[in-house]
Amino acid sequence: MFTYNIAKDANRKAFNYICNLIESKLEGIENKQLLEDVDGTQIKIFETRLGEIKVYNDYDVGAVYVDSEFDLKEIIK
Repeated sequence: MFTYNIAKDANRKAFNYICNLIESKLEGIENKQLLEDVDGTQIKIFETRLGEIKVYNDYDVGAVYVDSEFDLKEIIK
């Protein structure tokens, strides 16, 4: 599992930016689901041929981060 910290606080602008970046850079990516909790936390789930990617805008943790089943270092710099 690969984890990438995007922002130190929950931030919808950073969340949307990283979701759009991932969608634009990966071929064959499929939007699976956008989950939203009562506290405003969002989780965007993508599926690719290489595995699953989850993007979090987490108000409980206080961060925007990405968990991926494969390395995204060339996309998220």
